Amino acid sequence: MSNVNILVSISCITFNHVNYIRECLDGFLMQKTNFAFEILIHDDASTDGTTEIIKEFELNYPDIIYPMYELENQWCKGKRGSAIFNFPRAKGKYIALCEGDDYWIDPLKLQKQVDFMEMNDDFGLVHTGYQVINASNIILPKYNRSWKSGNVFEQIIKGKYTIVTATVLFRTLMYKELALELVNLNFHMGDKPMWIEFSRISKIKYIDEITTSYRVLANSASHSDDIKKVQDFCEEGLKITRYYYHKYNLSFDEKSYTAKLYGSLIKECYKKNNFALAYEYYKKMISTDVRSALRPTPLMFLLGSRFKLFRNAISLIYRFNR
Repeated sequence: MSNVNILVSISCITFNHVNYIRECLDGFLMQKTNFAFEILIHDDASTDGTTEIIKEFELNYPDIIYPMYELENQWCKGKRGSAIFNFPRAKGKYIALCEGDDYWIDPLKLQKQVDFMEMNDDFGLVHTGYQVINASNIILPKYNRSWKSGNVFEQIIKGKYTIVTATVLFRTLMYKELALELVNLNFHMGDKPMWIEFSRISKIKYIDEITTSYRVLANSASHSDDIKKVQDFCEEGLKITRYYYHKYNLSFDEKSYTAKLYGSLIKECYKKNNFALAYEYYKKMISTDVRSALRPTPLMFLLGSRFKLFRNAISLIYRFNR
């Protein structure tokens, strides 16, 4: 394999994904390309059988799959993600991302992305459409809108442009220009800073095709059943946004972004029927005087898109105003 010119390095980080890792690796191996690629896996001391499945694939594909197996969990020690464990050993001109609980469904995903990048030097990153699935592989109804291509720095930094990590491919050399600062920042949410910095120095391409299954799990930071984890996730997003607004001397509307954070948390509380906690977040809104920033959104998070949210909202109003 050392004599093969690797064009794409696939980076996969995984921890306790025994029910999903096989599907993830199969999605890599089914890729039909006219170039060579490698699969870099970082297994962060899984304890549920994930490691054994990776070793099985490693034995069958020793010239493609290159795992790292940790004896102790590195995430708990503050060493996190592909930027630490996979990117430094990538041989490819491009790096593609997919964590161990997501998987690719289009066998031409990499080929389509590389074909575009080879013809367009002013683009640093390309991403695609995706479908959302749950732990049981059931496709969830979710609006998957199309995104513009080109200069999207302003939209990304404002949180108005979505890039799903498992759909991404980017230029390795361009990442290396940004790597030192990105690693040293050590945000818990490592991908958003990458999207911001890539969009600052290059154009972003969106391919309007569904190539990936993005899995929503109850224990994930952004979709956890534990509202505290969701709060930490939202607050980390606000911290990152504040940092980059100040870094690039942009006007940061603290009130508006704080309102957005509490609005997201209230919606999550409604979904989990936790009306008391929703009211606590509402009181925080009042104490931080962000009501004026919420004028466009009450119907959005009170009525929601489903009758259940509407019913819960009415119950909340009734409980705390009688």
